[in-house]
Amino acid sequence: MTISWVSLIAWLTTCILQVAWAWRLVSLRLHREYPALFLYLIVTTLLSVGVIGFLQILPPWTDNDSSIVPIYKAYGWFWVVSQPLLWTLSFCLVVEMYNRMIVDFAGLRRLGQLVMYGASVIAALLLLTMVFADTSLATWRRFWMHQEGSFYIALTTLCVLLILFAVFFHLSVPRNVRVLFAVFGAMFATQAFMRTLGSELGEEFTQLRDYLIPLISIACLAVGTLMFSRKGEADSEAIAARRLDPRTETAMAGGLQGFNNVLVKVLRS
Repeated sequence: MTISWVSLIAWLTTCILQVAWAWRLVSLRLHREYPALFLYLIVTTLLSVGVIGFLQILPPWTDNDSSIVPIYKAYGWFWVVSQPLLWTLSFCLVVEMYNRMIVDFAGLRRLGQLVMYGASVIAALLLLTMVFADTSLATWRRFWMHQEGSFYIALTTLCVLLILFAVFFHLSVPRNVRVLFAVFGAMFATQAFMRTLGSELGEEFTQLRDYLIPLISIACLAVGTLMFSRKGEADSEAIAARRLDPRTETAMAGGLQGFNNVLVKVLRS
């Protein structure tokens, strides 16, 4: 089995697991409760199929053959447009995890929704800029490649901060949300670690990275597909943390609720 076949099989397995998880959401009637997750699974599958299709039809590159340049250019634009779309969906997924974590706090939840809408608008404006700005494909490609590691570091950090937030305030988090934090936190952390090291260690590590990232993604997606359930919505428990004295915990809970009430008033005004 050649490297190309290993990559192809890993990619196809990832697509199958994403479709299986999306189908499970529909069968459990949870796709409306988790629209960002459902959209993420569908869109990333379509993008993966597009990449696989391009890689199967791209002819061998030769500098002297100008007839094959258009198809390489089409693949290049497909890649640079798909990157901000993928990252926006990833960010919206994290915001959705946050919203499901603080479902009892209407103000905090509304703030998260506004952040999600803002990110979507920024992504749309960026895509329009890419279409109409007089910027070369090579420039966009270099820009996104340089930003990959930083973006996944930011997503990983955001997941850690949200977990610490839940721990600090003893929030009752549904099991499905805990599964999402475990699955996507691991995937984002793997991407951040591998891409940061890849930029430092050179081509040999890059080839190893291209094997490890799909394998870890397959394992994480398999866990998510199997563990996501209807029962996981009702099964909520506080994330463990060191217990404080009752007065302090009451004051913390009151402070969070007070901040939530202020947000409700501000966002409705």
